[in-house]
Amino acid sequence: MDFQKICIQCMSEKPNRDGMCPFCGFDPDQYKQTSYVLPPFTVLNGKYLVGKELGSGGFGITYTALDMLLGRNAAIKEFFMLGGMHWNTFPHFPEMQERPS
Repeated sequence: MDFQKICIQCMSEKPNRDGMCPFCGFDPDQYKQTSYVLPPFTVLNGKYLVGKELGSGGFGITYTALDMLLGRNAAIKEFFMLGGMHWNTFPHFPEMQERPS
């Protein structure tokens, strides 16, 4: 699986890296990431590829994800108190910034 071709909405492998997803119709050129969410393609624990934010509430953010070892879709819930936490106050975690090859 070419992880650079993953659609960040449905987590399916697209035929090309760029452009609209033929499976779900998601257009990455129209995606506007909010400042407090994990960037798409972040790798967590060497296993989970983070997609786009599904939603957020008072205590957390939910993302689409792909289990890179099993090749299965997943959802990740991040504890994040809106208004009470800020990414720039945490130390930098290099393992969270890995991009799959």
